[in-house]
Amino acid sequence: MNINEFFDSLPIYVESALRDHGITDVEVERTMVTKSNDTLLHGLLLKKKGLDICPTYYMEDFYELFGEIGGLELAAREMVRSYIITGNPRFPDLTKELDKLLDKLGFRLLDAERNREFLEEVPYRRMCGDLVMIADVRLGPDEEWRTILTKELLERYDFTEDQIFDKALENAAKCEPPVLTVIEEELNGGAVDLMNERREDFPKDKVYVLSNAGRRLGAGVIFYPGVAEMVAHMIGRYTIIPSSIHEVILIPDSLDIPYEAMQTMLREANDFYVDKKEVLSDRLMRVDEAGAISPVDVDDYIAEKVSEEAWQ
Repeated sequence: MNINEFFDSLPIYVESALRDHGITDVEVERTMVTKSNDTLLHGLLLKKKGLDICPTYYMEDFYELFGEIGGLELAAREMVRSYIITGNPRFPDLTKELDKLLDKLGFRLLDAERNREFLEEVPYRRMCGDLVMIADVRLGPDEEWRTILTKELLERYDFTEDQIFDKALENAAKCEPPVLTVIEEELNGGAVDLMNERREDFPKDKVYVLSNAGRRLGAGVIFYPGVAEMVAHMIGRYTIIPSSIHEVILIPDSLDIPYEAMQTMLREANDFYVDKKEVLSDRLMRVDEAGAISPVDVDDYIAEKVSEEAWQ
């Protein structure tokens, strides 16, 4: 079964699965959604009658799990099971209640160049180079759902963009604290959080991963107040590899890895290994001893290096 046939048939199977569970007040509606990195996805809305807001399930995810085996019925049952487990969530009406949900604001990082279309409808704050932060709101019984704060929604309130982004940073630092681990330990499943270590002889010959406690949408942790500075105190100057929207990799200068090698590694990973929706950026950043973050222009660095060598 090809993907278009799957998309055309799945809504019918979902409607049937809802009826099998005695759910008759939910309508299934198809939609197209522009997500991060201007990725266009095919969504299914499960809209409970009388509510203006509802969860969106992306059919691409279900095709990846069930499509190639023609598992339309399995996919539909799994979608409805997920909907039931979340308790047919009653989401607050953000058009009326955003002021009550300020403590549920969070944020994520995106690359402005990769998200030109997406950012036309979304307020953002520039962080470093082409990286921007956008705000979202955590919803649902366990706050497992997140919805993007759009320009249209923000215009209904008296809040400024600065107030929203400042609050999102403050909340994220409290609700999704930073986690720093050694990459080898992370890959082997025995990682220990090093953020609260206070020793002076911190190892500077390791590669580190920085994310949030949930390991989801955690690349922005590097911009939490004081985090970049704290890590600089621990490992000295370092380069940030924006490995995905979920985490960043930190390379201490003491490892003496050339920028061009790190740049090549990042671009190859983004091109061949990282899901398109989860790519963050192709551009490196660096952090000095004081914790200041700045973009790295590798092409300028290489040109300067060649020029210096020519004069030697």
